Amino acid sequence: MIQQTVGSNYLAAHNRKGGQALVPTLSVYTIMDNIIQPEIIDPTSDLPGATVASVQELCSLLKVDDHFT
Repeated sequence: MIQQTVGSNYLAAHNRKGGQALVPTLSVYTIMDNIIQPEIIDPTSDLPGATVASVQELCSLLKVDDHFT
């Protein structure tokens, strides 16, 4: 979490490299998110070079986790 804060070394390196995964990365999102924009148009979880998957894809379509859970 600390490396995802504004001004972190990770984000500075990430931004210098053009927004791509710098290490093996799994970007996880939930289709039930009501805080971050929906993943349908211009998905925010999409990260070049990373594996991207939803909680529902990894666990079960019946999994109803939202942003906080």
